[in-house]
Amino acid sequence: MKKKGSSRVNNRDRLKNTPAAEPTQWFHTGSIVLATLREPREKFWGALLALDPAGVSLRGIELSSFDDATSAFVGGEPLNTAILFFPMHRVERIAMDLPEGSLPSLAERFQTRTGMDPRDALAQSGDNAAAGRAGA
Repeated sequence: MKKKGSSRVNNRDRLKNTPAAEPTQWFHTGSIVLATLREPREKFWGALLALDPAGVSLRGIELSSFDDATSAFVGGEPLNTAILFFPMHRVERIAMDLPEGSLPSLAERFQTRTGMDPRDALAQSGDNAAAGRAGA
């Protein structure tokens, strides 16, 4: 007869050894993430550019402006993103932008409303910013 707690250990060990448990497979350049910061508390949505011991870099927008930015993009405005760096001491959490049960991810919401993959829109916003600097 198995001990009651033995299946927990086996499940935990099995999860540790799965490829999905490796952060580098999830948090790679171009992944759509939500970054939660502290002091002051802020949240950002965007494409991950870099994640290292110094901090996190992403191209994105403040989460509070997501709906307005999406609506403006649907209306023909460029997606006004910023390239951001946050030192690790400010980073409280970085989460993949994934659906939660029946709730779609922000990336899915963006694509449904705009008809465009958010990775493409975020990259395009960077191209527009570079073109604006080149013309200046």
